[in-house]
Amino acid sequence: MEIELSPKSISLLADALAPRVAVIIMQKMNEDPMKEEWVDTRTAARILGIKPNTLRKNIDKYTHVKSGDKRQGHLLFLRSELINAFAK
Repeated sequence: MEIELSPKSISLLADALAPRVAVIIMQKMNEDPMKEEWVDTRTAARILGIKPNTLRKNIDKYTHVKSGDKRQGHLLFLRSELINAFAK
């Protein structure tokens, strides 16, 4: 079975997978992905100057991971990326 995707769909899929793939690659390289400072949603929102709910609605714009289980986990964001996004 073959599935055809439009260039836009491929781009959206790649953007959605990239943060997860990056963490997996770092783990496989025996590097700790948590060396970079990761911050919780409230702190990330403060860095960006927005409300936490606004951040959650726009979550795909920022590299993030979910710690814990799928329902009760906490979102973590890369501090350096948030600072760069705020500066733009």
